[in-house]
Order: sequence, then structure tokens, then C-alpha cells
Amino acid sequence: AAVASALASCSPRVRAAAVAGADGGAEADAAFEEAVVVVGIAGALLADDPDEGETPDVPLAIAAVAARDPNVAAGVAAVVQETLSLLKAAGPGAGSPAVAARFAWFLRRVVASYAAAQARGLEEVTGIHAADAFVGAAATYGVAFLESWPAEPAASKGATALLGTLARARRGALAGALATRPEVAALAAAHAASLVAPATTSLASAIARLPPARRGDLAEALGDCALAADAAAGDAEGGGFCAVVRPLEAAAARLLAGAGGDADVILACYGGIARAAAAQALEGAAAAA
Repeated sequence: AAVASALASCSPRVRAAAVAGADGGAEADAAFEEAVVVVGIAGALLADDPDEGETPDVPLAIAAVAARDPNVAAGVAAVVQETLSLLKAAGPGAGSPAVAARFAWFLRRVVASYAAAQARGLEEVTGIHAADAFVGAAATYGVAFLESWPAEPAASKGATALLGTLARARRGALAGALATRPEVAALAAAHAASLVAPATTSLASAIARLPPARRGDLAEALGDCALAADAAAGDAEGGGFCAVVRPLEAAAARLLAGAGGDADVILACYGGIARAAAAQALEGAAAAA
């Protein structure tokens, strides 16, 4: 309750800072810094770190208390909801790259931990029953962060890591939720366009500005998503996956023909596609992150 209240009290100040923009001065900076700190506390409280080497899950302390107290799920859901409300107050790009990186970190932790919980039938612990809505919000903000801050290392890395975790967290109530999102279709189209022609949309332009490593991460996420969609649809030919690979093949052909292109980006994207295909072969379409 204390964390949810802190998040709620932060929202008006962050909203005012977002409206003020560059004219907000020190007061706006303080509001955004407060958001970074409070969201960091919320993420550490609710979810495991997906980069620690073990399979992310609901923290043992939450699971143990939830077994005795049915109100725990409501408390978890309240913290998640207040965090999303705070993010909405900050705006699509979250106001600054540091804030965007923190929100991406929070969403990624929650997705990784609570997708695993739902796979084991622990929805009563998570309190996140509207999984499709949550995945949709996380995907929307992941794309928005990428579009807003492509040249900011922490924000762009956080956004691509979030999208990658979303793409791999496919069990239980999260199954198929990401692959059918319009945000993902737009992202795939922009990714393809950025490989074969000068960018004509803001999203394609943002993707074109990403460093090769982030382009590879994005290609891996899109490949994972396409493989999940193909498996769900029973598409043995892999039509969705081929649609992700074809623009990359065209870009490689242009490069080899001397017609231009970035070899580092093309190689990074092939690496991402290969990682997605290898995970599919080893773990199957329903594997969790």
C-alpha cells in the first residue's frame, strides 16, 4: 500500500513536468528523478531480475505471503496499475531517456516474473488477470521508448530488452498476446523499411538510428514473435518468420551487389534472427523467457 501510494502521489508532479517540458526547470527534473526512484522500488519489490541467471519468477516472499493472505494479489495489482498510471502521466516518451529506461526496466521485470507465474497457474498471486491488456501496454510503451530515444543508449537498450522479453514470454495467459498486437505489426514494417529504403516514417527513422547491437536485439524479438505466431497458427511454412527474414535478405543482396548498406547492421540482424531460430529449435514455440 505504501508503494502504491507513493506512485500515486508522484503522478501529478510528473504530469505537470511533462506538460512544462523544457520550461519545467529544477522542479520538473526533481519530479522525474522521484519517478525513477519510486518505480525502481516498485520493480525491486514485485519481481525478480531477469538478468540474474535464474529463471525469473514471482519473488518467494510475495508467493509465501499470498498463500496466507488473499489481499496480496490486490496489492500487487495496485502497484502495477499505479505504475502504469504514472507512465501515462509522463507521456509516450516518459519525459526523459532516464525515466524511459526505468519504466522499461520495470515492465520487463514484471513481464518476465509474472508470465512464469501464470504458466504455473499462479494468477491469484500476480493479481494481473487482464494479461492481454498488460502486454499491450508494455508493447505500446516499448515501441514508444524506442521511437523517442533511439540515440540514448540506456533507453534504447531498455526498450529492445523489454520487447525481447515480451516476445519470449509466451506461456499461459500471455500466449499469442504480443504477436497479434498492432504495435508489433507497425514495428515489423518499420524494421523492414529501414533495411531496404530510406526511412519515411518516424519509427523507421528511429530504428535506422539504432546501433547495430540494438538492431540485432530488435530483429531477435521480431523473429521470436513471428515464430510464436506461426506456431499458434499451425503455419508449417513459417510465413511470418519468412516475412521478417526477406527484407534482411534483400538488404544483404544489395550490399553484396555494391548498391549500399551497412554490413554491421545486416550482420547484427542476422545474428538476432539466428538466435530466435535456435531458441525455437531448442525450446519450442511455447518456451518462456
